[in-house]
Amino acid sequence: MSIHYFLYSKSQHELVNEHLKEIICIYEKMLQNLKTNFKKEEVFNKQEEIKLYETIRDKYEQELIENMQYCDMLKDLSCAACKHNYVTDMIDLTPDKSKYIEYCDICLHTK
Repeated sequence: MSIHYFLYSKSQHELVNEHLKEIICIYEKMLQNLKTNFKKEEVFNKQEEIKLYETIRDKYEQELIENMQYCDMLKDLSCAACKHNYVTDMIDLTPDKSKYIEYCDICLHTK
């Protein structure tokens, strides 16, 4: 497969990771809201609802872990398939400090 396929797949999986992180954050907020804002006397079973949200959140966290591992694999495959074209560039570390780096302008692998 071509380097472009691996790089495209990696970028799309990174996008999926960002969405998974957002979903996990939403469930965390829902759990916090449920734990702090509702009394035991409410109509629904609070503990069952908490358990359900935790189970759903945990499934998304597992998906995130697996997807991150896949992203790492795609990064390694793209690096191995790339005919590197290294360039030197200066990046700012702070407003007063810069550093030279050398990276491939195709796959972004750094030396």
